[in-house]
Amino acid sequence: PKKLGEFMICAAQYKGTASIRVALQINAHLFQRSNELRHAQWSEFNFEDCIWTIPAKRMKGTRATKNLNIPHLGPLSTQVIQLLMSLRGLNLGSKYLFPGRNPKKPITGEGLTLALRRMGYANEEVSIHGFRATANTMIKERLHVDDRVVEAQLAHVVDNPNGDAYDRAKWMYERDIMMQLWSDYLEQLTENF
Repeated sequence: PKKLGEFMICAAQYKGTASIRVALQINAHLFQRSNELRHAQWSEFNFEDCIWTIPAKRMKGTRATKNLNIPHLGPLSTQVIQLLMSLRGLNLGSKYLFPGRNPKKPITGEGLTLALRRMGYANEEVSIHGFRATANTMIKERLHVDDRVVEAQLAHVVDNPNGDAYDRAKWMYERDIMMQLWSDYLEQLTENF
């Protein structure tokens, strides 16, 4: 927890572009896959309902699940909404939340990784994808959230013989609560410094 709190402070103080700085912070809050986050578009966000609808084609999965065209819904905490609002006027009319130098393209995964290295984090210490494991572990151990709720947020396939054929629970109410608890927890970690 202490190292995660230190990271959140470093990310908020990152001197690079606003796109990279906010992407690093939001990545810790939302713990989606890099491709899902980097290609996020403003049109996917419903600020009134505090939800991010990630298109099925951008989600990791089998061809069969992508053919069903079922998007992944991600609840947004108040902290994430604030971070997104801080970006709204800075994205130069790009459809992407996190535009690269060319506003018609999103930031690259290499750009996020390079930012981590500039912040002093070694390759073995921190990776963008690693926040998925960090959140998964800490939400279960520190916040005592049911494994099924965390796995639904991570968009993992249900672990039963029939997969999603019978169990289509999305746990939206519980995930909404969990995501706010997680953002509050991240915020508390930064207050200890």
